[in-house]
Amino acid sequence: MKAVFGYVLIAMAVVVAYCCDCPKDGTEKYYKHEDCDKFYQCANGEKVVMICPGHLYFNETVNLCDWPENVNCTGRNMPVRNVLVEVK
Repeated sequence: MKAVFGYVLIAMAVVVAYCCDCPKDGTEKYYKHEDCDKFYQCANGEKVVMICPGHLYFNETVNLCDWPENVNCTGRNMPVRNVLVEVK
């Protein structure tokens, strides 16, 4: 059982490393975040969490923040937006 657990941990580490490793040569890269309205930007070989402005979501196809209807957020967290309601 311990061997199986160890293999699962190694497999998970490989997936995470493959998913979001930033190049050490300073190349700028972008990766989707777990939340639709955020993304990772590589800066000097390190991942930095960035937030899309307004009500935009990160579109990994074009590597920029885009209108929600243009973004596939399957498997990612949808942002919770504060809505102001006028009470009369």
